[in-house]
Amino acid sequence: MSKQNIPHNFSFSGDRKLQSEVIVQKNGLHQLDQLGVFDGIRKESKHLIITDKNVEELYLRPVLESIERSGRSVRTLVMPASESSKSFLWYAQLVQKALDYGFDKHSVIFSLGGGVVNNLAGFLASTLYRGIGKPKRVKVS
Repeated sequence: MSKQNIPHNFSFSGDRKLQSEVIVQKNGLHQLDQLGVFDGIRKESKHLIITDKNVEELYLRPVLESIERSGRSVRTLVMPASESSKSFLWYAQLVQKALDYGFDKHSVIFSLGGGVVNNLAGFLASTLYRGIGKPKRVKVS
């Protein structure tokens, strides 16, 4: 493995309750399963990817392939790439899709995109079943 292909992990913490790990890896979206992104996520639960139309076209396929290789069941919801998507209407659609799909307390939301997608995914995760655990954010910018 050449030096430029070695994953770089960075951990940030503001206090004991708030921690975030960042992995920087060339072609990392194709290797999420090998990088341990899915460790600790139940295979028996249903999971959801939330993304927007712009990000879908560029990055969804490798993320889906990584999740499927890990043996987890996942569905995708694609929203318009617009600040106006940050609305109660979209939130209600996300709730309905998650419940129809069979989400449980151990389900994970993968947020693939930027601010609007991350905001809605985080709000959904915090309100379903009084919180289903923190969403996995896959930043592409």
